[in-house]
Amino acid sequence: AVVSTQSTGRSSGICGRYPAVPEPSTYGSLWTVHCHPIAKDYFVTSSSNHTVTIWDARNAGEPLSACSDAHEKSVLSATFNPVTGNSLVSVSSDDVICRWKFVDHTALVKEASVRRD
Repeated sequence: AVVSTQSTGRSSGICGRYPAVPEPSTYGSLWTVHCHPIAKDYFVTSSSNHTVTIWDARNAGEPLSACSDAHEKSVLSATFNPVTGNSLVSVSSDDVICRWKFVDHTALVKEASVRRD
């Protein structure tokens, strides 16, 4: 399910003027929404249900890719590499930082993680 923050009926993607964001009851409370630096229809969310999720705003009803097993607590932030968008980093309240690869604009693959001691 998608909740639109504007009732214009237009669809220009999350990074445009008329964003649509995932419904919190389904995917947990969202902490951050970050747009892909090049492919503006893609965005990543971090949420209270331990999940990093990639979305395509052209079909925001269902996530493109989601990972909920990398963090044990709320994911506080997820951000694309600002130059290429091919990788991203997430940080959680469980003191874990994860590096992800965004493969072929279809899949999210964890490459590495570090836990603060």
